[in-house]
Order: sequence, then C-alpha cells, then structure tokens
Amino acid sequence: MDISYLSWLIILLVIVVIGVIVWFSRRPSRSERTKIRGQTCHKCGSSDVRWAGYSDRKECAKCGKIFG
Repeated sequence: MDISYLSWLIILLVIVVIGVIVWFSRRPSRSERTKIRGQTCHKCGSSDVRWAGYSDRKECAKCGKIFG
C-alpha cells in the first residue's frame, strides 16, 4: 500500500495537534498551583506566593515575579 507524502503530513499534523491539546489540558493553571505559606514576594511584598510549576521556583500571584 503506497501512502503519499501528503497523507504522512496529515497524520503527523494530527499527532502534533493531539499532543498540544493533551499538554495544555494537563498543565495546571495559575489558580490551581499550590500556595506556599510563610513566603513573601521580594518585589511587591505580597504573601500570595505559589509554586511556579518547574524546578524549585516560586511565583508571586500578584505581580508575577519568578524567584528561587
């Protein structure tokens, strides 16, 4: 069975689109991230600090500053 290059391209595109949809659906939003107690932002002083979602980084929910 001979499948043309256009068919392979369409199959590859469908796989990529499905992968992107799955990645975005499993990624936690800012409101779902775990809040860290007893930590304040170095920039604005807010106590609403959450895990940034990677490594050991933290993110201020008020100003968006990422810090370690």
